[in-house]
Amino acid sequence: MQNVDSLELILAIGLAVASVITVVVSYTVHILISNRRIRRAELLSTSVVTFSPALIITLDNRNRIVAFNKRLEVLSGYTAEQVIGKKGADLEFLSFLPTNSARDASSSYEFRHSGILMAADGFEHCIEWQVGTVTDYEKDSAVTIVSGIDVTELHLAQEKLKTLTAKLSSTEERERKRIAEELHDRIGETLVLTARRVDDLKQKLSSEEMQKALDELGENIQHFLKDARSLIFELIPPILYDIGLEAALRSFASYCKKQYQITVTVSDDGKEKSLDHDKSAFLYKAVRELVLNVIRHADAHAAHVNLTVMQGAVNVVVEDNGSGFPSSVLRSNGTALSGFGLLNIKTQAEHYGGSLEIQTNGKAGGRVSILVPLNRDVYAD
Repeated sequence: MQNVDSLELILAIGLAVASVITVVVSYTVHILISNRRIRRAELLSTSVVTFSPALIITLDNRNRIVAFNKRLEVLSGYTAEQVIGKKGADLEFLSFLPTNSARDASSSYEFRHSGILMAADGFEHCIEWQVGTVTDYEKDSAVTIVSGIDVTELHLAQEKLKTLTAKLSSTEERERKRIAEELHDRIGETLVLTARRVDDLKQKLSSEEMQKALDELGENIQHFLKDARSLIFELIPPILYDIGLEAALRSFASYCKKQYQITVTVSDDGKEKSLDHDKSAFLYKAVRELVLNVIRHADAHAAHVNLTVMQGAVNVVVEDNGSGFPSSVLRSNGTALSGFGLLNIKTQAEHYGGSLEIQTNGKAGGRVSILVPLNRDVYAD
């Protein structure tokens, strides 16, 4: 009986030991499998970061570089060994990064930045950077991930598009001028001569019926002549080339008063504004577009145009007392601007080396400023 009890005890101990061994082996196998999976995941993530076409940098909580991928090595000319351990802001193309020495979990941030990266071959690349932090609250620290996309080709394409748009606009203005001159020289003069001929015939004919017919014909010719002159003015006012920009704008102000019952005033600082035909035509067309925007969208009853010379450039400001611009226009990257015709004005101003600035104050009206350089021979000295 005692032998049986001893045997049972041995069996029980053996089963317990076997169970423990089984658990240990299972746990060990699980750890090994997990480690393999972790290593595979780490290898995969490292490969993605290393060979990604994006530019990727990782910084620790003291803003020191701990990872620098292959794409960035190729583009910048730096190797990972050269930069790891350095402060990110010490590299010229990363000077926008914070320079504080240490950060805790509460100092996480996220932002975007556009900058220039000078490549090893001297070529400048336009980079759109995205900066964000990954926070470890248990260790009270944060790791910064900086990723960048090379948008140089996109920027070059945009610049080419801007140049093409500006050239097309200049070509359009020259064609408008040619058509307006053709209308004036051919149709306008013909109508004037015809009207005079009708007046001569009215004096020579005594028939009342013929007199009435000639009166109607004369009225039709006068209406036609008025429409032709209006069309010529809308295409491009001859006064712009004959007298100058200020006179053309004052003429347009009078036209707005008659046509739209809105008061448009024009002021000028009296300084000479030496501009070639393309620039003058652009500024006239821009002011015309802006004032028509005021009439269509701003619900204003008055607008003011101011021309001044400042630092070798002509500054044209259009202000109104209407409802102002919607907020979408001020923060627009182009979409909202196009709805107001402002995108083309901005593109052409930049083509001439100038700029466009928009300001609004709720319902207190809007203000658009266009800056265009004078001809070089005016301010070269």
